[in-house]
Amino acid sequence: MLKFSALIAEGMEKRGHTVEYWKPPVIVGALGKPVPFLFKWLGYIDQYLIFPLLILWCKRNLPPNSLMVLSDQALGIWVPFIKNRPHVIHCHDFLALRGSLGEILHHKPSFTGRLYQQLIRWGFSQGKCFVSVSNATQTDLHRFLPAPAELSKVVYNPLNSPFTPFPSHNSWSELKGLWTGGEGKKFILHIGSNWYKNRLGVLQIFEQLAFKEPEIYLVMVSKPTRELLAWLNNHPQLSAKVIFLQNVSFNQLQSLYSLAEALVFPSLFEGFGWPVLEALSCGCPVLTTNAQPMTEVGGDVANYISTYPDSEDEQLNWAKQAADVLQEVLTIPSDLKEAKKKERINHAGRFSLEHSLLEYERCYQDAIRIAVG
Repeated sequence: MLKFSALIAEGMEKRGHTVEYWKPPVIVGALGKPVPFLFKWLGYIDQYLIFPLLILWCKRNLPPNSLMVLSDQALGIWVPFIKNRPHVIHCHDFLALRGSLGEILHHKPSFTGRLYQQLIRWGFSQGKCFVSVSNATQTDLHRFLPAPAELSKVVYNPLNSPFTPFPSHNSWSELKGLWTGGEGKKFILHIGSNWYKNRLGVLQIFEQLAFKEPEIYLVMVSKPTRELLAWLNNHPQLSAKVIFLQNVSFNQLQSLYSLAEALVFPSLFEGFGWPVLEALSCGCPVLTTNAQPMTEVGGDVANYISTYPDSEDEQLNWAKQAADVLQEVLTIPSDLKEAKKKERINHAGRFSLEHSLLEYERCYQDAIRIAVG
């Protein structure tokens, strides 16, 4: 969110707007720095007791047409202190809130986590103007609001870094210190560490693909969990072909996208789906879930599979069908590969920073007009 906030602030400043950053001070929290537990809980005093007072004090002298921008709906607990001023709330995803309401069986937050999400909902529900990163996020937003918003727009995230294809020899050179002995190997790729990325489903797809393509490897930019390691222990014939990578640099990530036969991203839920856009920007084929927002980002240049089933029997058939689609991607004639690659790159180019900033600015101006007339 800090990077997202900086991206917007820099863009608005270049357009001639004056920008100020307001964030919670570290005062009481500093007393607990030697002890992480105390630092966390004392920090809540700074965030939820001291910072609201600073907001009330600082906004007194602002011009009436000053706009308050919250870069994430998770900051909603501060909305009551700015709701009577022009404001816009950026919404990224509501997975934590949905989990707290029991809508997501895979994610069950603690009691304090559920309480925190209800406080966030109570806060952002008092807002009037919203910008969502996808139609999927906007749909959730509208469900959670007690009344229709006065302004609700969808503005897709722009690429926040200049992803571009790397030549093969440069890519392998970048990866030398990361994946020893990997040079020249064919691999499919998965990016993501969150529970909703469906990494177990990725392994199940890889198992079925390995029957058809025995030379293929799976590279997972992720930390191996107990669940994943247990699965690999039960599949020793595949364990040597599953590579976990961590602490990947930006150039190394571009290299992986550029070299991969495909990105396999059967995510259960997303607010936006960054890896889909990043992979397409590098010309990498994408296999992902046939649901929003993946379909919004992937458009007609990505390859889609059905959502992950709950039944283990259905999961086997799901993985086989996904492997069939993936094999079609891997065996596309070489004369078509370059054309498909260009289509992906051109599609990803629609998610430009300039376009997003222009849409943000329009939304901000609309929010001011709504508030001040």
